Amino acid sequence: MEYEESVDVVKKIPNGFTKINEDINLCKKHYAYLKDRNLTHCIDTFKIGFTTSTDSRYGNNFKDRIIIPVHNIKGKYIWPEGRLITNVKKRKYYRPNGVNKINALFNLHRTIKIQRKYVIVVEGIIDAMILHMAGYSTVCCFGANLSIEQISALTHFYDIYLCFDVDRAGINGFVKSKKILIGLGMKIYRIKLPRHQDVNLIGISRFKKYFENAKLIY
Repeated sequence: MEYEESVDVVKKIPNGFTKINEDINLCKKHYAYLKDRNLTHCIDTFKIGFTTSTDSRYGNNFKDRIIIPVHNIKGKYIWPEGRLITNVKKRKYYRPNGVNKINALFNLHRTIKIQRKYVIVVEGIIDAMILHMAGYSTVCCFGANLSIEQISALTHFYDIYLCFDVDRAGINGFVKSKKILIGLGMKIYRIKLPRHQDVNLIGISRFKKYFENAKLIY
């Protein structure tokens, strides 16, 4: 069963969380994390939040994480995605039990409203937020694999730019996704960033060059 809450966080933060604010003492480290990575301009658009409480739904799984709401294609809130902000040995991202990430593409509802013919597909939420704020039509598939459900949602676009990490998982995911997309008759491009680099590391100005030089695969 797909995890879902009947809350519209296109307009507000999900219940139980608080939007990150520089002036709130309880989220100083959350704000510092975003500031260090030049992400503070994303807070309002993506309703990035935090929590210091423990509740029956999540326990303390969102402790020391920024919380980014994920929506379906219609803009309805479906789950909170938690990104770790410390160096402790925990998984980088946390999502509640019952979430089936293959059924959603982060930022798709905003991207469709932009009405561009192309879309860039990245692995991580942070890169998707950065590119969206820079004016690029971008979604995140939560990893290096596009599911059939996610690929079906991409039929809203003519040109698909795959920007997966240059590691084993990213290369395997690119090859697998490319085959399915080509089978659907879609025009596929590959944006190949330097190994062990992502959009946040190389910056928007350098990314523009990689985007303009993307290789047409099919």
